[in-house]
Amino acid sequence: MNRVLNHGIQKVSAGYTLIEVLVVLSLVSSLMGGTIGLMSIVQKSDKTSKQGFSVRQELRRFADDVRRDTHSASDVQTDQTSLTLSRESSTQPIVYRVESTTSVSRVVLNPDESSVTRDEYAIGRDAGIQIELLDNNKLVQWTITESDRPNAPIRIVAARRLAP
Repeated sequence: MNRVLNHGIQKVSAGYTLIEVLVVLSLVSSLMGGTIGLMSIVQKSDKTSKQGFSVRQELRRFADDVRRDTHSASDVQTDQTSLTLSRESSTQPIVYRVESTTSVSRVVLNPDESSVTRDEYAIGRDAGIQIELLDNNKLVQWTITESDRPNAPIRIVAARRLAP
């Protein structure tokens, strides 16, 4: 592969120049950096998706319990941070209490105010939670407004069973 030129100088025709090697190395490192960055974005998206799914599941569980308990309630009372449901068939009221901006608790009380059962619902990261009675105390509306979605509140409406 080597040729002798007229002046006795040999020219090597096989191999790569330093510039070609540097260009290839810079392209490969750019591709690797992009791939690593993309993998990081995918992992973060997967984590966010799993957290969102978990919060939605917890909200469904909370909504199901509130609707079931409200439907069987004979009396409903509320203030800014709690909802108390009384049933004719039981002397144990059910109290839903807003514990913080991230959780609500459900407590079934004995007549002496001691707790029989307690359940916690993780509502989200940072949410404003409001409880309202509507339609002459026949409906209970929970409004959950997450700080990162202030224009899209979640509303849970539960109705009391009407007497026949």
